[in-house]
Amino acid sequence: MEQAETYFSLVDKPQISIPERLKLNICKQTMKGNNIQTLSDFDQLKVLQQETDKKITALKNSFENCKRLYDTYSDIAHTYHEISKGDYISKLVAEEQKKREQNAVKEKSRRR
Repeated sequence: MEQAETYFSLVDKPQISIPERLKLNICKQTMKGNNIQTLSDFDQLKVLQQETDKKITALKNSFENCKRLYDTYSDIAHTYHEISKGDYISKLVAEEQKKREQNAVKEKSRRR
């Protein structure tokens, strides 16, 4: 895309320097390799790139939504598995008791 832009900016110049001619030749070869022959071909390529970028963005958003759903369902499945073991409630009680003990220790240290 950059080389095509460079080519079309240089090709219409009335006077170009030697380095610009070299750039023009390099860009021309690249354009031939990518089947860009006219400015309208280049414009179509830019439109195609914009459409592709929009599709990529939509796919990325869709992927992120699917990832969030997967994480949610995975968490549900993990919780269900823990509950089905039978020790889930006792685990929650133990965690809550541990939090309370930690809070009591913090409170005690604040009072001192």
